[in-house]
Amino acid sequence: MKRINVRALYGTLLCLYGTTQPFFWVPNRYTAPFWSGDTHITNSYIDSWDLYVGASFGSAAQENYNAVDLILSWYQTFGVGFFGEATMPLTTLKLREASPLTPLKNGICYENCSLLLGWGINHDLLPILDFVDFMFRAGVATPAHTPPLPVLRIETAYGYPSWGIPVAGDLALGIFNWLTVGMHASVCQFFKNPLVWHFQPYFKTDHFLIGLSGWFGYSYTGAHHDAGSQLLFKSTTWHMHTLHYGIEYEFIQSYFPIHPRIGAYYNQHISGDNAAARSSAGITVGLDITW
Repeated sequence: MKRINVRALYGTLLCLYGTTQPFFWVPNRYTAPFWSGDTHITNSYIDSWDLYVGASFGSAAQENYNAVDLILSWYQTFGVGFFGEATMPLTTLKLREASPLTPLKNGICYENCSLLLGWGINHDLLPILDFVDFMFRAGVATPAHTPPLPVLRIETAYGYPSWGIPVAGDLALGIFNWLTVGMHASVCQFFKNPLVWHFQPYFKTDHFLIGLSGWFGYSYTGAHHDAGSQLLFKSTTWHMHTLHYGIEYEFIQSYFPIHPRIGAYYNQHISGDNAAARSSAGITVGLDITW
């Protein structure tokens, strides 16, 4: 659906940014990364809340554990293109048998939380493309909870145990009145050791059936100087390739400011080097408030 038509039909900018709002999640070598999400709408006042509930799983002998994920994400526009967002990822390990990760079985722990400020611009009155969106974000990533381990081995199954500076850029183009082609690129430099990167092109079908949208993407993720992860991996450099699938339904209501969303996702690990061959899947629920 073309953006200008959506405005006229629903009288709100909410439905313009389609699926689950983007959030910044710091990747690590223990699970497939998440889809970065679509670009924000920044020329309207929107307050968004999202909850991801899922699990990661693998089949290799060294990966005899499952991880249950719970991610809370919030986004708020401030006007004149500026916005803020915060993400709190929680996880817990479920060991299937004794393994080197046994010391990490410590209930629910938080990974690298993030707090970012950003600026974006949205153009939708174009002669050829439906719209062009650009978004830039930067902020801080907090240290992850890491249980104390012997022999100074800092494990990163829960994330990185230091402060970091994340920077991200997103570009999205709308074509054919229903298709979005986008690109996400981000890096996070931690004060102790790793530089983590994440590049992700994607396609998204916008409201192809009333409020139903779907997406498919690919990501290349990795890190340099990752001195942690010494329990299962020795190399300080790693990378992985992931495919992302998802679908979401928005309960869009004309002239009503509260809009709930539900969806599902699957992040499929394809290949990698010095990284766990683990995929993840789950459901999402969200709530958007326009004002």
